[in-house]
Amino acid sequence: SYVGVLRIGPVTRKELENLVFTITTGPVTKNLKINIKDEEGRLIFEPMTFSEVLGWKYFKLDIQYGSEIFNNVSEIYVEFQDAGNQWGEWFAVALEKNKT
Repeated sequence: SYVGVLRIGPVTRKELENLVFTITTGPVTKNLKINIKDEEGRLIFEPMTFSEVLGWKYFKLDIQYGSEIFNNVSEIYVEFQDAGNQWGEWFAVALEKNKT
């Protein structure tokens, strides 16, 4: 089994607000998470984990943009991290712009 990171960015706060992610996972999700990092690779938003996703599902990151987290951040990176090596522990990500 492979492990790795899919890094999307840099994106601005406004671009992140308009991104819609489409994901699906394997039956094991214990070591899968989403990280939001700044341009220097510092974690600026707590890692999000997700449970098994059957079929393709759409989601947007629900981030409070008024928070202090983003005050001094010009570029944002979204990382989908697969840190597990169990059978069935994987995810797939598709990306599209929100049309609204």
